[in-house]
Amino acid sequence: IKSISTKFYFCILTSAFYAVDIFFYISGFMLIFSLHRLIKQSLDLKSTFVLFSSFILNRYIRLLPFYLFVIFAITYITPYLSDGPNYFNITTLNKGCEKNSWHNLLYINNLVDYGNNAMNEMCAGHTWYLACDMQFFIIIAGIEIFFNEFTMLKTFLFIGIFVGSIIFQ
Repeated sequence: IKSISTKFYFCILTSAFYAVDIFFYISGFMLIFSLHRLIKQSLDLKSTFVLFSSFILNRYIRLLPFYLFVIFAITYITPYLSDGPNYFNITTLNKGCEKNSWHNLLYINNLVDYGNNAMNEMCAGHTWYLACDMQFFIIIAGIEIFFNEFTMLKTFLFIGIFVGSIIFQ
């Protein structure tokens, strides 16, 4: 272990925890960049709401078919493909998909408190990342669209969110 830990590639493995945070930052930057190109002029209130709604709806519709397939596969296909000592863990982790998959489809599965019965209630717990990404998408798109004309306020909000996320970590 000592000889492996001194190699360069070991640093990459131990830094994998930060990959999620880095991806959140990159996707937020790309979102702001694409929205900034889209909104070059000032918008009235009605067109602002239409743009925000269409932006969110477009992302939701783009993700929905794949997300439905994953939930369907986890719920109804994976139990028939599993066998061996890990079979109990696989089937137990996905018991909640039959009754609580709507949490996932609304992208709130990371906010729901399942209590002590989380193993039986949660559906596809590994999709917490997708829920976080959708929530960040809505917040950042809202700030970028609704505060379009208030450049200084928008800049301070983004800097505050960035610094707050670093402090929170």
